[in-house]
Amino acid sequence: MKKFQAGNKNERKVSPNVDSPYFKFHPTLAPAVWPRLSSEEQTALSARHRKLYYTLSASLCYLDNQNPDYVRDIAQREVRNLLQAVNEALTVREKWAVKFAEYVSHFLNIFGYYRSQAKLSQLVETATSGAVDSYNWYIAYSNRGVHLLSTGRYQQAQVVFEEILERLETSPNYELCRTLDLLGLCLEGQCQRDLAENHYRRSLAVAQKLEVLPNVRRLMATVQTHLADLLTDKGDYDNAQTAYLMTLTVHEELDDRHSVT
Repeated sequence: MKKFQAGNKNERKVSPNVDSPYFKFHPTLAPAVWPRLSSEEQTALSARHRKLYYTLSASLCYLDNQNPDYVRDIAQREVRNLLQAVNEALTVREKWAVKFAEYVSHFLNIFGYYRSQAKLSQLVETATSGAVDSYNWYIAYSNRGVHLLSTGRYQQAQVVFEEILERLETSPNYELCRTLDLLGLCLEGQCQRDLAENHYRRSLAVAQKLEVLPNVRRLMATVQTHLADLLTDKGDYDNAQTAYLMTLTVHEELDDRHSVT
């Protein structure tokens, strides 16, 4: 990635992982141009900005497993723009705003931006406050639980995921599989290893009943990894090795280079 700055002919390498050019405009450009636009033009431009960054966030999440160094360098560079766009999308209640927040939260968690993640989760909850038991409600509460889990508040996260579990359909579905896995992590974080193992195995049992899609297979590999790590800690090395090998096979078939390495 090369950095181009208005009024500066010098170019310097920003990241060895990204070859695409990055254009940085002078900070006075937008404030100078914005008032010259009509209100209709401002509205249309803001909508395009939100949609563009929503599309970018979806693409980055999709490619994160294949080329994480490349993707995360871009996400790190664009994180402020992503946050501004997702906050506006939630404010105007775009129909895809909650999904947008899920994509952005993925990278906030990776980068350790927990304060920004917490603020975003609160915005999502506010935007979905009247949508109890909807998919958006699930995303909002799941994001809250993931934030608590990532910051080591295992018991609080457990309460959130147990509430989600109570409201989910009992028939096999992706959300049920993922929630059981996250509950397992909460229990493992509290040293309740047997209960955690039970949740991981329940999650895998649900996944085996779902249609074999890439996202389901990727989730199964994630759960297998959590199970294998737990079995290793318990000294059950033979079963841990079996779980690791199953995980590796899935990641290789899906070309998830980050997970393989």
